[in-house]
Amino acid sequence: MSTTWLDLFHRTTPEAAARIRATGVFTSLENTGEIFCSTVRDSDHTAGYGSAVIHIRVPAGLARLDDEFELGDGTYEQHFAVPARSLGLRNIVE
Repeated sequence: MSTTWLDLFHRTTPEAAARIRATGVFTSLENTGEIFCSTVRDSDHTAGYGSAVIHIRVPAGLARLDDEFELGDGTYEQHFAVPARSLGLRNIVE
């Protein structure tokens, strides 16, 4: 059986992004042990969560759908929660 992968975008501060890229360690600021990501790199729904973006790729089964927004063009932006401890350098795309 093949794995379905999700490309997700995690917004954070430039300082935190540099640490994540260097170590592969993501820290949950929500005290849930999860980080939050979007299927859209830049949108009104992600503004305010940090100016730096980390592109990650994760198995779909690892992500929990947290929210969904219909966009003006009829497509959807989805926000997923991903367990921080399950992520590492191997998941970072850029």
